[in-house]
Amino acid sequence: MTSTTPGAIAHTPAEFAEKLKAFAAEQSAARGIDIKADAVTSPDPVRDLDDTLRRTAEELGADLIVMASHVPGFAEYVFSSNAGYLANHASASVLVVR
Repeated sequence: MTSTTPGAIAHTPAEFAEKLKAFAAEQSAARGIDIKADAVTSPDPVRDLDDTLRRTAEELGADLIVMASHVPGFAEYVFSSNAGYLANHASASVLVVR
């Protein structure tokens, strides 16, 4: 998921999608497994992340969602983290990497 604003990885959402697909193809060939990439753009990824990831994984028929996490702080004891939300609400398995 990316925002509509330029970033360090890509200047436009289209450039981000191209780079993501190239990376997935490279990893697929190197590892001998089928890897698909689907770039999703949002004007506010922080707000949209949880529902958009869950919905996109279901649309793609994903078996596994791998996502990064951070060391939990005080807020995660009150509110669910993005990874925690996805692990609780997604129909696919979720591997959280810290």
